[in-house]
Amino acid sequence: MNRIQALREHLRALPVECVADVLSTLADGLRGLEPRYLAHRLSDLMHRPGALDTLTLPQRDLLKAAAEIAAPEPGEHGYDPALSVALRAMGHGESMTVDWLRVLELMDLPSGQSRRAAEAAIAGLTARALTWPTGGGDHHLVTGLVERFGNDRQRPPRVSDALDACYNLPEVRRVALALGVDPTRGRHLVQRDVVSVLTDPGRLRALFEAAPAGAKDLMKALAAHGGPMGTYCFVGGPPFEPKFRFRREGSGDPDTDWLAERGLIVPCPHEQEQAMLPLEVDDYLKERTPRPFAQSPPGFAAVPIDESLVHNEGRDALLGLLGSVDRLVGEVARAPLSLRKSGGITVRDQTRVAEVLGQPREHTALWIELAHRAGALARTEGNLTVDEPDSAWFRAGPAERLTALLRAWTDLPAVVTLGPDGRGAVPLQEEEPGVAPFRTGMLLALADLPEGYGTGINGEAVLEELARREFPEAEGLWWLFEAASWHRDAAMVGAERVRPFAHVVREAERVGVLAYGALTPVGRALSGSDAALTEALYELLPPVQETVRFQGDLTATVMGDPGDLAGTAPVHRRRPGRRWIRKRVAPVRHFGGQGPERGVHRRPPPRRAVRGGCGRFPAPDPGIPGQGHRSRARADPGGGLCQLCAVRGRGPGSRDGGRSSPARPTGALDRRHRPGQCETSGRDDRSAPEGGLHAGQGGRERRPSHRTRPLHGRGH
Repeated sequence: MNRIQALREHLRALPVECVADVLSTLADGLRGLEPRYLAHRLSDLMHRPGALDTLTLPQRDLLKAAAEIAAPEPGEHGYDPALSVALRAMGHGESMTVDWLRVLELMDLPSGQSRRAAEAAIAGLTARALTWPTGGGDHHLVTGLVERFGNDRQRPPRVSDALDACYNLPEVRRVALALGVDPTRGRHLVQRDVVSVLTDPGRLRALFEAAPAGAKDLMKALAAHGGPMGTYCFVGGPPFEPKFRFRREGSGDPDTDWLAERGLIVPCPHEQEQAMLPLEVDDYLKERTPRPFAQSPPGFAAVPIDESLVHNEGRDALLGLLGSVDRLVGEVARAPLSLRKSGGITVRDQTRVAEVLGQPREHTALWIELAHRAGALARTEGNLTVDEPDSAWFRAGPAERLTALLRAWTDLPAVVTLGPDGRGAVPLQEEEPGVAPFRTGMLLALADLPEGYGTGINGEAVLEELARREFPEAEGLWWLFEAASWHRDAAMVGAERVRPFAHVVREAERVGVLAYGALTPVGRALSGSDAALTEALYELLPPVQETVRFQGDLTATVMGDPGDLAGTAPVHRRRPGRRWIRKRVAPVRHFGGQGPERGVHRRPPPRRAVRGGCGRFPAPDPGIPGQGHRSRARADPGGGLCQLCAVRGRGPGSRDGGRSSPARPTGALDRRHRPGQCETSGRDDRSAPEGGLHAGQGGRERRPSHRTRPLHGRGH
């Protein structure tokens, strides 16, 4: 059967979960295709942009060795990768196959633990439909895989061609002198003797054995990984000079100078400050050097961490995330955020939201991006507004909302907090390669550490150190970079990515995933399914409170989720652009009328205006630093309990128009009354707002003497 029919049979044999993962790698516009066309698209990497994002370093090593075996021998003008991809995509040309047993022999993995690890990595590639059986023992490779992992750069030149193209006679004689060849004759004879030495396997073996240890390691690395290397051995060359010259003072690396003087590395004919192995030397080393295979992630001496500190720090960060997004949604409901034509939110709106949240602008940019990707905010023409009232965000509970926010952070394709003062394009319009794989790789690397141990790094301290020097000295940070790139090869960790990835570590601390260099319980659950993550969040969040005790000012403190307490009771809340009002709603509606929801309206610190919205969020814990706000419930004379509320204001009938002092109670709590009955407030109802409580006839009841003591000094 051909490769498309073999792929169809392979997909039928895969479990449903694996097929779903394979289909998720397709481009967005191709996921709705008919099933008969899917196999053609899945057989080409061009239509699967996310197929390589989940590769590990061992799988990359296997694919690189397989591409080396499957690639056809180059002709006189070399192998053309682009032409090969185009021909096979149109159904022409020979399909590339590979024998994995030959690949394992090439990597020198005959048996043992390394062999089992390689077989497990091959099984992972097969489950992702990057390779599938032909039916005859070999395996098909997805189109474009050979060109992606093979050496798609310029083919190394032969020794004779490199000497002709790169060196004048003085340089050729210098190479001959280092190889023990007579350099006093003409160029033709000297160059012939040099070529005979560098193409003889016996002479090459002697040179390799006599080479310094650093030079041996360098040649092995060049043969294993391919491609040119950067060096300062040579000066000149096109377009400045027709030929290259050896740098008089050397390159600064004795091992590289030793190889260059003996012709074991030559300049790239059309590149500056780059060198490569000649073709004959490269083939000799590849035949005798096993291909690299990273069997396990790098080791690290983990630091013991107090689990209670990690738990509390993660809980504080999660509640802070929940409260920040809640207030952000309320502010956007009051006044949408304007988007610039060039991309991003206007500076005026960024400053306004930062002042409302009381946080730096880069943190505000992160909350906006997460809320937008989680479904709380929607992008319209020229604005960023609150999503539809019946959207999944407003129907979800606090744990489900946190799940959406954390998943949005894991898939975030750029570092939002890296821009100057958070003035980047929010919502994101461009993706930065390697950022999303690094987030996942970081979680997997830290999950390998046993519970109670961590790296001991602090994101804020690392950023402060990066402000003073180019590279930090934290050993745990460098291990984290290497381990993350082992779990996700697409992370592409390098020297130029130290600062962006350090910001990612700080973001992980801000969203409650990382604390003291160790994963929080929610961070460990984040690498699993959504159900496991939601269950971990429910265990972390405060429990549902079913009973309350009212204070003298007819308010009650609710420390957790109000549950059924937030029923059909009078609510004091603020609508966007309106005054403080008191209104009976059934059921209680969201901030700004954003759909039916029984939620929690946060109370800010004393003597501060309410700026945020409400949602079904648990009240902040006063025992947590910075979270000691209270949520209040109001007594309902009809027998019902009130929605959690913030500050009570006068109705529109008052003198100040509802802009200053709070309104007085309109009724008392009478346990003898049945639901639906009202009790007189003992005063006229002239200042009662329209739609508020209806005062009847009757007298006041004495307040219970065992009312709850206020949390913040005296009651408000």
